[in-house]
Amino acid sequence: MIYTILKHLINKQNIKFNNCYKIIKAIIFGKIKSTQISSILTALAIKKETSEEIAATAKVINDYYNYNMTNDNVMDLVGTGSDSVNYFNISTTASLVVAAAGSINVAKYGSKSISSHSGSLDLLNALGVNLKLKKKDIIKCITKLRLVFLKSEFKYKKKIRKLRMDLKIPTIFNIIGPLTNPIHPLKQLVGVYDKRLLNVLSKVFMKLGSNTTLIIHSKEGSDEISLKNSTYISELNNGKIKNYLINPNNFGIKNKTLDLIKIKNVLQSLDIIINSIQGNLGIAFEIIILNSGTALYVSGVVNNIKNGIELAKYILISGKAYEKLKTIVYFTKCLNKGIF
Repeated sequence: MIYTILKHLINKQNIKFNNCYKIIKAIIFGKIKSTQISSILTALAIKKETSEEIAATAKVINDYYNYNMTNDNVMDLVGTGSDSVNYFNISTTASLVVAAAGSINVAKYGSKSISSHSGSLDLLNALGVNLKLKKKDIIKCITKLRLVFLKSEFKYKKKIRKLRMDLKIPTIFNIIGPLTNPIHPLKQLVGVYDKRLLNVLSKVFMKLGSNTTLIIHSKEGSDEISLKNSTYISELNNGKIKNYLINPNNFGIKNKTLDLIKIKNVLQSLDIIINSIQGNLGIAFEIIILNSGTALYVSGVVNNIKNGIELAKYILISGKAYEKLKTIVYFTKCLNKGIF
């Protein structure tokens, strides 16, 4: 089967769902050789992964790693990474803002960095957030704080992680990250590293039953809503997909260059975030309210992005996001000690 699939991929032929499921399962559980895995992942990337192949790959993970906690009042803010722009952790910061609004639960799913200078888990570890949570602890965080940070507990074989790092190109495993949150939130703000994935992922989320999902990709290539350029959006809402562009100018915010929010390590990201969520104005503050405001629109807390931006601005300036951060650090440490 491996030879047949490789032959199809080399000829840029798509793989059917069941065959893709089988080969990805064999890859994930280390049933085939490293050279074959590299060839399959690279050939898929060159051919360009389809919605069917992405859905099949996500299903392999979801079949083995699932909390059975699907909830339409939970959302996720997540990016595929691999955009090579090296901004600070914007979606993690925006998660604090959205949770601080107090009207929607946030289950932020993340991983350690493979392609960037600071993955969301690298940042959360630096902040002191306890990520070793049992299912009962996750429920407590959502119930008490409206916020939980989740790390992938699915154990890829070590050689898979090493291969991904050695390949140094985005693979289908980058794409499926947002699709494998074990809580299965039905609302998502998802950043992608490639414009072509906008509609592809919208179709995958539709198949998975999501209510509202915005897939975003900025003109400069980042998986965040940009302050510098316009951002492409594919919006899934009640079974329908529409595509449009937004620009900061639409919301009374001037375009700005983003060199000052590029980072080289997790400590630089941490410094930018703490400064911004304490209400200090600047470029980082503005890109946070753009992304948080859009997420608040996805959540249904507000009826348009402009109102979401105004609410996000209030949450940051009032210190509510900073308080949410301090609370999640304290609460998860107490959970680790068995206090709550």
